[in-house]
Amino acid sequence: MASKKKEFRPLCRVDPAKVEDMQQMADALKELDTQQLAYISGAIQMARMMGNMKKRSTGQTEPKPA
Repeated sequence: MASKKKEFRPLCRVDPAKVEDMQQMADALKELDTQQLAYISGAIQMARMMGNMKKRSTGQTEPKPA
C-alpha cells in the first residue's frame, strides 16, 4: 500500500520549524513497535495525572473537557 505524504500548511502564527519538528516526531513514532508505544503512552498519562494533581493542590481549576 503506497503511502502519500501529506503536505502540511502551517496555520497563522505557527512556526514552520515547529511544524517540521512535529512531523519528524510523528514519523519516528510510526517506526516504534507496540511495546515502545505503550511505554510512551503510559509516560504521557502519568505526566497528565501529575499535572492535574499539581493544579488541584495549587487551587487552579481544570479545563472542562470538550
